[in-house]
Amino acid sequence: MTFHNNCVKAFYLTLQNLEKLEQSTNYVHQGNSVELTLSIWFLAIESFINTILRTICMLENKDFKNLRNKLFKRESKRFLN
Repeated sequence: MTFHNNCVKAFYLTLQNLEKLEQSTNYVHQGNSVELTLSIWFLAIESFINTILRTICMLENKDFKNLRNKLFKRESKRFLN
């Protein structure tokens, strides 16, 4: 799926959750698809950043795999410590 597909799905799932919350009268709707919506938003943002990095690597004639590995090692150290 592309960035645009992920954004559209996440946007409409978010709107459906808000609509269900507004229509609940006796109880608060918990939003059964909240986790799915957040996951799709994450995928959309990740693919957007990935596209930007690939474009920069293409313009700079650099290898995307090396940049990705370098960034992943740096970020994994930050989260694991």
